[in-house]
Amino acid sequence: MTNEDQRSLQEATQHTIKFFESLLAASPDGIVITDPSQNIIVVNVSFCSIFGRHRREILETSLFIWLDQLDDDATDTWVALEEQLRTKESCPDNEFSVTTDEQVKYLSVNASLLDRIANEDKGIIVS
Repeated sequence: MTNEDQRSLQEATQHTIKFFESLLAASPDGIVITDPSQNIIVVNVSFCSIFGRHRREILETSLFIWLDQLDDDATDTWVALEEQLRTKESCPDNEFSVTTDEQVKYLSVNASLLDRIANEDKGIIVS
């Protein structure tokens, strides 16, 4: 591969990254992507606004920190959904809620497995 080909590939990769960052930012749905250990590696503004936190406060934290802030037994429900996701590679939409001083917010949550090219581990996309 020539230097020019490498430069073109690098520019195309940067363009693709910017495109996906724009999609995440524009989504009205809260979206997180976790690594296989359920640590958040990507988060969009909509997810941050659900909890009134800045992106840097959420990145690299466990998804369970945020599930614990939801009403009812969100963490237990999530564990069951995750098991179903890993065995059947899909899970049904599930509704969660979070109560703040101002209101109750209802969240419809869906999750998908994210294949990782580098190894066999699978992260999770939650929206």
